[in-house]
Amino acid sequence: MKVSACLRGVPDSLNRKTVYISTYDHGKRKFYATTIRLEAKYWQKKVVGHPDSKNLNERIKALILRYEQGQEKPEISFHHYALKCLSEWEHTKRESTNSHLQARIAKFKRFTDCRISSITPELLTRYVNHCYSLGNQSNTVWTALKAIRVIINKAYKEKLIADNPFQSFTMPKYRDPARTYLTRSQVGDVEKFVLGKKCPKSYRIAGGWFLIGCYTGLRLGDQIAFHKSKIRDGRLIIYTSKTGQVVSIKVNDKLKELFKLVDYKPMPYSQQHYNMLLKSIAGICEITEHISPHTARHTFGTLCASAGISQEVTAKLMGHQSLRMTGIYYQITGTRIDSEIDKIF
Repeated sequence: MKVSACLRGVPDSLNRKTVYISTYDHGKRKFYATTIRLEAKYWQKKVVGHPDSKNLNERIKALILRYEQGQEKPEISFHHYALKCLSEWEHTKRESTNSHLQARIAKFKRFTDCRISSITPELLTRYVNHCYSLGNQSNTVWTALKAIRVIINKAYKEKLIADNPFQSFTMPKYRDPARTYLTRSQVGDVEKFVLGKKCPKSYRIAGGWFLIGCYTGLRLGDQIAFHKSKIRDGRLIIYTSKTGQVVSIKVNDKLKELFKLVDYKPMPYSQQHYNMLLKSIAGICEITEHISPHTARHTFGTLCASAGISQEVTAKLMGHQSLRMTGIYYQITGTRIDSEIDKIF
């Protein structure tokens, strides 16, 4: 088999083309993209005149050698490899994490069903543009790319590919999203509706779990995984699904009433259905904010901050691994700040 390198493809916005590895075997020629991009003026069957010529030529030489020795596995499908990874992670990653990864991998497959070796910075850039064309926001695009990066990093670590395209690709910027939360008065409005005799069963269950989240900070994953055995000696004791931290909260009369409302059973609805029910509840309660299961957790954090509960205690209740994560709730609400300032006068 003859192996060489060539420059081909459509120039990018910086007028650079991609270096491909060309193989010729039994009359068949194939091209495999690398992550190296160059302007045509620097290419003469090898890199010439480029500030990093020596390093680039060594990388290309190493790639050619890998193909000659059969170490490269260019025919591996990204999608099939990704599914293999998910199977391996079934017992090491949270179910919700694998579910999200699976959804984002399926989204990428709808864009292209390609080999791992075909994923280049150019292809990733096209995918970013595709996501934006679907109306995705920057954080959604960032999350979509993050899922692909997890798979690519594993393939690179296992030496299934010689180059990692993410090493020369600029990820979209992730912006910390605005945290929506309800005031104590709005929580009271939801509570009044959910506990009312005319509240439909589906709204009662969804609203009941939402309120439990407002008063305990439980994540959606913990609501779904709930079992009544987690309430022992008058306390709710769980290992949080995201961080594995132990959280212990006293089950007061209010929480007893809410757990009885949901019949001590886990949250039964899909996230989509849950969101739909909460949207309806918000409309009935004349709440203009968009609420979701995570809004309940943010509400708990701000209620703790507003009540003057210390940041350290709130961090423990929310299962945070660092105070930095908890600090956002003390920035959101001005009640605690106002009360502290009042001490000066």
